[in-house]
Amino acid sequence: MTKQVTEDYLKQIDEKLNFEVKPLGDISRGTIQKEGYPVLIGEILFPPELPKLVVPFIEAKNNALSDRNFMLAIDNLNKGAAAWKKTTI
Repeated sequence: MTKQVTEDYLKQIDEKLNFEVKPLGDISRGTIQKEGYPVLIGEILFPPELPKLVVPFIEAKNNALSDRNFMLAIDNLNKGAAAWKKTTI
């Protein structure tokens, strides 16, 4: 027995697609969730303030990127991260 495709049936499908919230791992989306659901953590919504000691390293990283000197940019990011860790410990 097959279901007849009527206008009401198509409206129901449209409402389900528009108004139902389905998890990322929903089988109707073609994926199976194997892990927990993603969550937003507070550090993403409200990041901590940047210490003034780290600002020169970030600016140097931006300058190195604009010069396409990627190794120097990574080096400046690592130095900035190290300086930030020193301020928190």
